[in-house]
Amino acid sequence: MRKSASEIIRNLENRVASLEKKSSRKIDLNGLSKIIAKNFSSLNPREVVYSKWWIDKVHSNLKRFFSKSDYFEGRVQDLQFEVEDSKGYETFGDLKVVELTLVVHSLAGSEQHELQVHLEWNGRLIIKL
Repeated sequence: MRKSASEIIRNLENRVASLEKKSSRKIDLNGLSKIIAKNFSSLNPREVVYSKWWIDKVHSNLKRFFSKSDYFEGRVQDLQFEVEDSKGYETFGDLKVVELTLVVHSLAGSEQHELQVHLEWNGRLIIKL
């Protein structure tokens, strides 16, 4: 059975819409920083203020982390992310953890990774892939 021209056009339009939606989910390092900062602020708004200063701090830590990674070959500017899942939780005491499941897009290809960002009580960030 042959498809009509309108069916083919409709299928193509659906594919294009799907690709546009998928591509619009990609964020850069700054977008990832905002998500992490927002997750931390929701854990305890008195301790972590969701502000430009805090986003900049998260951003600089992420940039340093990815630029030192052999896997990403230091090409931080080429990285884009999709956040598949996001969990913010407290482990114990004053240690806060945000855990993200990311699809990392780079010139080398796309791979899914688990990213953990730890916030210690003194404001120090530890980032782990």
